[in-house]
Amino acid sequence: MPNDLQLGVAVFISLEEVTRMESCGNYAFVFTAAGKRLLASRNLKEFEKILPCPLFFRTHQSHIINLAYVERYVKKDKIAVVLRNGMSVPVARRKKNDALEAVLLNVKGRKAGAS
Repeated sequence: MPNDLQLGVAVFISLEEVTRMESCGNYAFVFTAAGKRLLASRNLKEFEKILPCPLFFRTHQSHIINLAYVERYVKKDKIAVVLRNGMSVPVARRKKNDALEAVLLNVKGRKAGAS
């Protein structure tokens, strides 16, 4: 993955471009559909408060995903969602039911929108 980190540079992206976010202490990495990794000066808790709920879901203490990019939900040794780019994102055990419901509702919404 390319390292697109530049200190002191503001980058504006649309929410539709964001595939996931990953915690990095008091900061968060924002990953885009174009394969960019950006460092944001907010933590996941702050993002969780401002991101639209039906589109984004916090799967784990360290991860927020864009449900539009979920390809599948995996229940093997560990529970995870796999994004269209092949990235596997963990789902906390205590969030597994909510995560599955969010994924299913999003898939149902995508199918209804395509009709």
